[in-house]
Parts: sequence; C-alpha cells; structure tokens
Amino acid sequence: PLLEVDPGVPMHVEMLRRGPRRILHAVNLAGVDKTFSVEPTTARIGVRVEASEPVSRVVESSARREQDEDIPFTRDGDLVTFDARVEVHSIFVIE
Repeated sequence: PLLEVDPGVPMHVEMLRRGPRRILHAVNLAGVDKTFSVEPTTARIGVRVEASEPVSRVVESSARREQDEDIPFTRDGDLVTFDARVEVHSIFVIE
C-alpha cells in the first residue's frame, strides 16, 4: 500500500500528490461519541515514495497552531514514517 496507518488508531487519513509533494489530511476520530470532546491521538504513519525520490522534511500544519512545524521522520528505502499527533485535524506535507 502507498499509505499505512497504525491499525486500531481512530484516525482517518487521506493522501494526494502534488508534484513531488505528498499531502496528507488526518482527522482524529477519537471521542466521536456525540459528546463533542477532543481526545488528541497519535498514529504512526508510513508513506511509500519512489526509492530514488529525495525527501527532505515532513511539515505539520494545524489550525490549532500558530506556525507550521517540521516533525521528525525516518526513511527506510521507499518508506517514510513519522508520528502524527492530531487533536482534531492536521495537514502533513512530505517534501
């Protein structure tokens, strides 16, 4: 698969590609029980890229933060992985 998300973590993730960038929209589904509570959750996300494609950073953007933030990632061959901590929803860009 092109996208891997920790099984059992209540998070919905969609991915699209714009040129060399992968853009992921992650929505936290934890606490979706009609109480409108926010329960931040973290999922390990893996994205497959071509082995020859350079990846220099993963950036997180969220309406709950004033600035975008570079987050740590690892790469093993064609798999880029990172921990996505999401309160409500966040955008992650792999560049």
